[in-house]
Amino acid sequence: MAATNDKERDMKRARTIRYDFTSDVEFVQSWLQQAESKAQDKSEKPENLQHHIQRILADWDSVVDRMSKVTRDGRILCDKTQNTAEQTLVKNTVMSLSEQLSHVKQVIEDRQEQISLALESWQAFLQAHSSLKAWLERTKTFLAATLTYPNLAYTRQKLAEYQSIQTDCTQTNKFISEMSKELEKIICACHPGDLPKMLSDIEQEKVEVEKQVQERTGLLAELAEEWEQCDKKIKEVNSWLEKARQTLESPHGKKKSLRDQLNVREKMLAEIAIQKAKVSMSIEKLEVHLKDTSTEDNQIIAKGKAVLHELRSLNGAVTVQTKTLESSVTQLEHYQQEIQRLKSHIAQAEQQLRIASSPAFSPRDHKKQLEEQHVCHDKIKHIQEKIAFVSERIKGIIQRGTPDPDPLYS
Repeated sequence: MAATNDKERDMKRARTIRYDFTSDVEFVQSWLQQAESKAQDKSEKPENLQHHIQRILADWDSVVDRMSKVTRDGRILCDKTQNTAEQTLVKNTVMSLSEQLSHVKQVIEDRQEQISLALESWQAFLQAHSSLKAWLERTKTFLAATLTYPNLAYTRQKLAEYQSIQTDCTQTNKFISEMSKELEKIICACHPGDLPKMLSDIEQEKVEVEKQVQERTGLLAELAEEWEQCDKKIKEVNSWLEKARQTLESPHGKKKSLRDQLNVREKMLAEIAIQKAKVSMSIEKLEVHLKDTSTEDNQIIAKGKAVLHELRSLNGAVTVQTKTLESSVTQLEHYQQEIQRLKSHIAQAEQQLRIASSPAFSPRDHKKQLEEQHVCHDKIKHIQEKIAFVSERIKGIIQRGTPDPDPLYS
């Protein structure tokens, strides 16, 4: 009876162990499958995946305890059963489950490292994004500032600043490169969230800012070049003005004939027109680049306008001189023609005198011959006095350089 009771207890205990073994194996297998599935999930952000891993690890010790119980129960079952097939099945089950446990352990450790690296990459991405965003904001503020161009030195300084920013544009490519690299790492380990959109948006923003910088730098370079050309032309014209004034005021020039002086001024008027066109075109080209800015305080524009004013003033003065000289030359030529006419009259009178002095003129009337000679002498003297008078007028015109205020002939 006692033996029967012991046998029943053993059978009951065996059923309990076999039931517990089967139940624990199913539990451990199910848990391991779920744990591996959660650990290898890449559909969430790294923070969520890290939380899942932490929950898995929190249950790990209890699962290991269940596995230990499976091992103990499996050993008992192998010791108690005489069924070789059952022994083999139990051993294989325990071994397979142990291998699964080790495999999941490795998977979790690998995923822990991947998620940790993904979190580091996420922070690195955000840091690069923040640095680039800050640079873009600084550059936008710089671009938004109103540009004024008071002088060439300031314009060159602004050009240098824009060229420096253009260099920064190239250097900031490293931020885009770094974000792309970190994003690739993140995508390999988990869901990247909004990071791809953040990368795309800031990359587009960078392209737009770079375009503005390049355009502004190009315009400033053209402006500086046009400014230098304008400044050069203004200096050349100022130099020409100085030489022109020296020419007009030169004592040597005033000693030249009125015709030569007139020629000098006529050529100068033509040259003034050329100099005015040179400065005007240069200023117009420069103003094209300054069309969106105020030119009231622009020194080069002010210099250009001052030079144009001087050219106009010189043109007015030379025009007056030219007209005066034209009148003088015309009057001088008229007087010279008159002298030539008077000289021809003297020649005629001298011819008449020679005739009157000839013995054959009036051999019987000596008195008449003397009277005729006297008339010829008086005529010649009168004409010579006229020539002297006109010559004095010519001399006055040449000395003054202005026409006779009381002309002999109108």
